[in-house]
Amino acid sequence: MSKLLVLSITLLISSCSTYHPPEAFEAKMNRFSARGGQKNTVPKIYTQPLLLKASRAPASISPNQKIKPLNHSNRILYFIGLYGQYKALRNYASASTPIIKSCPHFHSSFIEEKSKINSSEFITPKGAELEKISNLYVNAKSNPGLFPELHLPLKKTTVKDTVFANIKNDREIEMIPYQIQTAINIHLEKTFGEIKELCDSGTSSNYFIFENLTRYQKKNKLKKDEATLKAMLKTTLISNMAILTSLEAWSNKKYHRKLKQLNAEITTRLKGAWFTDYLHQIVTKRREITLNGNNTNAP
Repeated sequence: MSKLLVLSITLLISSCSTYHPPEAFEAKMNRFSARGGQKNTVPKIYTQPLLLKASRAPASISPNQKIKPLNHSNRILYFIGLYGQYKALRNYASASTPIIKSCPHFHSSFIEEKSKINSSEFITPKGAELEKISNLYVNAKSNPGLFPELHLPLKKTTVKDTVFANIKNDREIEMIPYQIQTAINIHLEKTFGEIKELCDSGTSSNYFIFENLTRYQKKNKLKKDEATLKAMLKTTLISNMAILTSLEAWSNKKYHRKLKQLNAEITTRLKGAWFTDYLHQIVTKRREITLNGNNTNAP
């Protein structure tokens, strides 16, 4: 055997021994989890499974009203969805909140979304308006599942010390909006941290939860039941969707409308288009309860 042939075989074996196959998604997730620090923990929002029976299947939409689907990857969809939700939630804070100025891993998407939605670095917080609606929370303690914002934590390090946990045994309701504002401020701080993490690394623990659920539903069709509802609410995007829908029911200003197309795409990929109607049922149910209590200022 010639020296040239021996050298060629040696080089071939050497190159094969150093070959690394493409990293699987599960491996990426495990690697990320191993290096991860403090993450933006998703609030544990109470569910109202009985309302799933009342909710309807999505009605057919006329061609001129049909929401245009988005062709973003799951990763880009997650980023622009979270970024849009953060900007909408800022309107309910009781303090000025920062905005990302640059985003290396999602530069094009960031620039595009920044031009669509209020791009100022700071906004005047409108959270103080909540003080006018204390009476609307009069039924919140006995119907916590109808008020998703009550389940926001009042501390960054736990999901147990929530607004509801603090007010459920109190007789007064006047301070509820102020506690909600505090919880929203904390939630925004955590969400801002995750957005920065996405911009710096391209991924986050919560992104992998969303990605896993979209992959799971492709193999196992998710049923319209309580288990699926709880699973969906463990994703940041769905949890924020519930909180925003609830908060906007109190206001004439609909910040959430800017996210309509994104929300439609998110629920479509999770095979959970019925979730939007579930949120509508929550608002409808608590309106009925408030009206029955002779409160004419019901949302």
